[in-house]
Amino acid sequence: MPILLIVVSVILQACADGYLSGRLEFGDSLLFSCLAFVAATLLFGSLCLARRVRQGARPARPAAQRSSVRRLIVLMNLATAVTFLGFFSALAWIPAALATSVQSGIGPLAVVCIALIRRESAPAAGRLAGALGLLGLSVLIAVRLNPEPGALSLPMVGGTVLVAVSGISAALLARISRQLGAAGADPLWVTANRFHLTYLVAGALLLARGGTGGAGGTGGADPIPLPLMALTALAAVALPLYLLQIGLQRAEPLLAMALLSTLPGITYLSQTAFGGPLDPVACALIGLLVLLAAACARQARTVVQDRRVAAPA
Repeated sequence: MPILLIVVSVILQACADGYLSGRLEFGDSLLFSCLAFVAATLLFGSLCLARRVRQGARPARPAAQRSSVRRLIVLMNLATAVTFLGFFSALAWIPAALATSVQSGIGPLAVVCIALIRRESAPAAGRLAGALGLLGLSVLIAVRLNPEPGALSLPMVGGTVLVAVSGISAALLARISRQLGAAGADPLWVTANRFHLTYLVAGALLLARGGTGGAGGTGGADPIPLPLMALTALAAVALPLYLLQIGLQRAEPLLAMALLSTLPGITYLSQTAFGGPLDPVACALIGLLVLLAAACARQARTVVQDRRVAAPA
């Protein structure tokens, strides 16, 4: 079930990213972030309140558990702000397929490296090789999708750095979500409380700029009308992030990041559906990436199952 939820979330996010690519300037990205995460907070906060009223008072958690959940939700707010503001801001300067290639390619390797730095366990050779392979294929796809690699501009470099940082932060999100799941946190409650810092920072930056750009983004496409932007924010960001939150809280972080690494391929196909060019070589590389991601996810799932079997002993 967690795998299916993550896959559905990836498809929905890829469709949104493909549609937004080239249609947002930096100010528009900030406005979209505000709309998306305020909508998610209001929607899931209302659902949490309605369920609490319907179910009545729930048994109080131990103080230590409440403290742990609060600490984790604060960390999740920080990581969420870095991940999504970095990614959506980068869409103003680089194509969505390039952004997702860099972000998702770094994610699996970041999970392995974080576990190694924290001395939780030495990474198995297969896990490390798979993570490096995903990163290598993602870099090749990113280079292929850049039509003029020899003419890198400052915005292109800045956008790439932003999504690289957001990829590392996404790996932290996967770990924090898993810890929240182990602590018994409700995914609905987590989704309602993880975006506060994100929309506050996005709103502050938007006010500091004095409004949005509104010039149609980097790709020369028509700007997105505000009602359509709000609808896209709700249906293509709030909903998939809730599904993803459930999956992340139940899945091993490396398995989740391996599945999320398929996002570039689906985003690229989404971009072509919205009028972008189709590159056969890029499609072949994306096919290899999807196959490797599936193999890494299967390996991570097998490792978790083996641990559960060995636990009683």
